[in-house]
Amino acid sequence: MQDDGTQVKALTPVPNATGPTPNADDLEMAKAQLGLDSDILQDAQDQLAHATGDQRAQIQQELTTHEAAVAKYDEQALHNAQLATVTVQQYSNPRRPHPGLDGAAQPLQAAAAGKTTRTV
Repeated sequence: MQDDGTQVKALTPVPNATGPTPNADDLEMAKAQLGLDSDILQDAQDQLAHATGDQRAQIQQELTTHEAAVAKYDEQALHNAQLATVTVQQYSNPRRPHPGLDGAAQPLQAAAAGKTTRTV
């Protein structure tokens, strides 16, 4: 893989350089080969981890999935807080306050502004 990286560097054109310019096709082929070799290395590392019972890769994958789910939940909660703030503002009338909405706008506005935090 180091040879592939060296080949990619050698074929990458340098701005304001004198001398022959490398062929763009050769550069693309070297990049493709480097990508393939990287995939083969990753597969071999995964197989070794599986064979030795190393579960770090699986744990990392599950952590990444969990973090994505939490981020999606947080985004949805922020959207809901913004929607609730708009709704409260629409139905709040200072001349005729609704007893159920008294003081409801402030916490919702704070949540919509992202001032509240939730721990996981």
